[in-house]
Amino acid sequence: MTDVLLCGTNFGRFHAAAVAEHPRLRLTHVLARGSAQSRRLAEEHGATLVTRADEVPDGVGLACVAVGSGIQGGPGTELAMALLERGIAVLQEHPVHPDELTRLVRAARAHGTVHRVNLHYRNVAAVREFVAAAGRVRAEQPVRYVDVACPVHLLLPVIDVIARAVGALRPHAVGEAEASAPLTALRLTIGGAPVWMRVQNQLSPAERDSHALLWPRISLGFDGGTLTLADLHGPVQWAPRLHLPPSGIDRFRGGTGTDPGSPTMVTLPGTEPGPFSEVFARRWPEAIRIALDEVLDDLDRGRDALKAAAPALSVTRLWREVAEALGPPEPIDPAAPRLIGLDAVTGAPSAASGWDGYDDEAEFFDLAAREHVRTRSAPRVLEALRAMPDLDAPIVEIGAGTGLLTELVARGTGARIWASEPSGPMRAALFARVVDSPDLTGLVTVLDGDALGTELPNRARAVLLCGVLGHLDPAEQDRLWARLRPRLTSRTPVLVELMGLSAPTRVESTELAAVRLGEHRYRWEWGAEPDGADGVRMRSTWSVHRRGRLERSVTTAHRWRTDSLAGIAEVSRRHGIRLVADLSASSTPLGLFRLDEGHAS
Repeated sequence: MTDVLLCGTNFGRFHAAAVAEHPRLRLTHVLARGSAQSRRLAEEHGATLVTRADEVPDGVGLACVAVGSGIQGGPGTELAMALLERGIAVLQEHPVHPDELTRLVRAARAHGTVHRVNLHYRNVAAVREFVAAAGRVRAEQPVRYVDVACPVHLLLPVIDVIARAVGALRPHAVGEAEASAPLTALRLTIGGAPVWMRVQNQLSPAERDSHALLWPRISLGFDGGTLTLADLHGPVQWAPRLHLPPSGIDRFRGGTGTDPGSPTMVTLPGTEPGPFSEVFARRWPEAIRIALDEVLDDLDRGRDALKAAAPALSVTRLWREVAEALGPPEPIDPAAPRLIGLDAVTGAPSAASGWDGYDDEAEFFDLAAREHVRTRSAPRVLEALRAMPDLDAPIVEIGAGTGLLTELVARGTGARIWASEPSGPMRAALFARVVDSPDLTGLVTVLDGDALGTELPNRARAVLLCGVLGHLDPAEQDRLWARLRPRLTSRTPVLVELMGLSAPTRVESTELAAVRLGEHRYRWEWGAEPDGADGVRMRSTWSVHRRGRLERSVTTAHRWRTDSLAGIAEVSRRHGIRLVADLSASSTPLGLFRLDEGHAS
């Protein structure tokens, strides 16, 4: 078993996950500045946190250096050098300048160890399949052209992937660049194949990935069709060439040309794209495990450090030539982009498709919401419901989630409840909560539906809109109030609970909850960033740890309109429904709305 030192805990968290799953490695030390994030990661993996390189004890055999190198203005290269001089093998994250890399390889050779640059994406599953498929097609016919688009900070691994896909790095040549912001065009030759490259030569130093307008896309053209890596995480697609026989009555029915029954494009099995949570929890650690295996193989075989590093040296030298042709990246510091959801792209209304925004986090939802509902939300809601009319009608709860509030309201009032929830996994938890409680089975009716499509009774004794309206834009809110109005009397309370964010605000990711269940430790981290002039993009990360190892991680994101109760009231007033009391406590707004007497039917 080889003891491993992790340097850096940002991207380093994926190295930690890879080491945790490796049968020959164990993470014993984490070298970082001592932030809360670093302390948590060290604790989760049972490692010792150190803040200086000279605190690393003897006995460490391998170091993962996930700290920016000299070309990025970071100490990664000097840190790697110090470790190599102690005979510790190093896997260092890209990019590394070729001159730095030459120094590091010489040091590794002098001290009888190895140094490898982790180009990372070459080992991601979809890229491996793209390279393998390219090799199979090249066995039939040569590459005619390569078409590429990528952000500048991923230029090095993209050049590496192109070389592997065309089968060679040499001969290579670099032409002149032609800038037309935001993309710069460049003509190259790699492995003898002509390459047309478009690069976003702009860089946000603090947020390289977050402010890239595009992710790498690589297409290889052959006489018989086009092989495309649509994204570094997949899919890999093959589009056969359309070739029709000479003109005639059967021109579009087949014959010597393309089979009319063949698909216009196919996705190679196993390369289908998945959610970002899967990339972070599985695909990136899996890729790093392959790089770790390469380092261990070098050590096992006693491979000469220069021979082991030769391919990376060649790729980084070509990368330097390309970077020089492009010129220095334009520094940018843009505002957070407004992200576009799939429903906006497809045009499918949420009521028809079913909103699945909370599907991925349903398993963990109670961990986040339980304390808030029990100690802050439910007591204030129950107090407001004391004045609801004595009608033979149900309470309508829209967006009931897993039923935390449903359960407490049903028991606190003894009233019937129509609880609707559009997310299947959340609704399953709600259903299980009701089924498991004999006192609830006669009170709670579980409905499948979102705010604009759920079934409503003719009359409502009360309406609960807790954590709902921030997901709706003003037009959707207007439609909801229009649906509710005929169901209300002047005494029917409508309770609206919002988040305590009244303006687009950045909230740094913070651990808000942690709990142990059996051998598992669950952690919830939450943060937000501005999303346009009227909302935030909230991000939650749920991680599951067992015996110090990260087993899986789920990250979700939701847009929330930063409305105030007054802003909600501006829309509701159009339907004669006004805000009559502000019941807010702490940082959570809660408003009591009622239908005006003159509008009651």
